[in-house]
Amino acid sequence: MKINGKEIANYIINHLSKEVKKLRRKPAFAVFLVKPSDENISFVKAKEKATKAINGSFHLIRANTVPTFEKFANKIKRTSEDH
Repeated sequence: MKINGKEIANYIINHLSKEVKKLRRKPAFAVFLVKPSDENISFVKAKEKATKAINGSFHLIRANTVPTFEKFANKIKRTSEDH
């Protein structure tokens, strides 16, 4: 059995686009990227493309070093309050 991942992804994006239109607010997707590499940047770009395809807002927060738990938790809190 052959599974067409692109077809499934398109179905999901179309379904989510319709659901987003019903919302009163634009959905937001935030990615916290620690120590970026080429591999995870391409993964994040795919998430950004999908978010924009459903008319969501995408936010990328980068850190070149691993933050302390407290700093990371505060950054998550501030990001969620902003959106």
